[in-house]
Amino acid sequence: MKSKFNPLTAVDQKAYLVGSYHYNWHPALELIWVLSGQVMVNVDGQKSSLKPDDLILVNSNQGHATFAQQVPSIVLRTQLDPQIYFANGLKVENGQFILNSSLFPRGLVYPQIRRLLAQLYLEGPQNQFRRTALTFELADYMYSNCYQEGHQDQSLTTTSQDEVLQQATRFLADHYQKKITLTQIAEKCGYSTAYLSRRFKVQCQVGFHEYLTRLRLQHAVVSLKDDDLRILDVALQNGFNDVKAFNVAFKKHFGITPSEYRHQLTSKQADVDITFQSALSSTQSQAVKVHLKAILKEKQQSQLTCINCDFRQNADNYQKLKHQLSDLLSNYR
Repeated sequence: MKSKFNPLTAVDQKAYLVGSYHYNWHPALELIWVLSGQVMVNVDGQKSSLKPDDLILVNSNQGHATFAQQVPSIVLRTQLDPQIYFANGLKVENGQFILNSSLFPRGLVYPQIRRLLAQLYLEGPQNQFRRTALTFELADYMYSNCYQEGHQDQSLTTTSQDEVLQQATRFLADHYQKKITLTQIAEKCGYSTAYLSRRFKVQCQVGFHEYLTRLRLQHAVVSLKDDDLRILDVALQNGFNDVKAFNVAFKKHFGITPSEYRHQLTSKQADVDITFQSALSSTQSQAVKVHLKAILKEKQQSQLTCINCDFRQNADNYQKLKHQLSDLLSNYR
């Protein structure tokens, strides 16, 4: 079924402290802007190390996780509802948005996107008209500069989960630790396996088995922080048949083995990870606002500098032309 688009809720932002991996995926487009520290962003097994003011865009339904390579590390996360495109007649489901300043550091689009993200965050929820205008400006700029047709990964979807799939995903969320088959879920929902399989691919943009694997990994990365648990314990507690299956799935999605990931964890990251997307202190929140205001001020100063440079250059040219004209006139006297 078609998702209802609400421009007032099309964008969601949060500044938070990054700790260890928390694996997730969702229909929204997600922009991650590193404000301080250094953050490893893993998207479908591809890792990017982001430094302050780096930006990366995660497409709809791509599995992703962040990891603080320095503590503390703060990011501004912005999620944009892709329905903003579909509701306005833009067919973006056959392409992909590409934005990663760690891979393409000289891109000209980054300053403008940072400016728009900063304006949205500082605007706050009070001025809905202004926020809506900025949201459409951001979406338009991303479409004009970041969207590429033909990079088809079927990640963008025009539909939301229907009642059948919601029932199936709720069941998986409650029973992911057990051995589950598509046939079992289909029988419980009262549909054929072929029909339910299509629902997963159409609405989740991944197959049933991939969805279940992601769900298990989502919980497994949290379990790995408990040093009292063996890798085997983590695997079995989260629905994997054995360590080998767990290792293969983990390395496919994160690029490293569970043991290698556990060795990267520190007590500082564990402290940050008491809650996912840990809230900032009042001092950190103020520092974020100062940083974002500085981004906007840099833009204004650069514009002013350009204006002044143009003025000085034109003034110099005017004086030169004035002297040349004076010399020409003197020759006719």
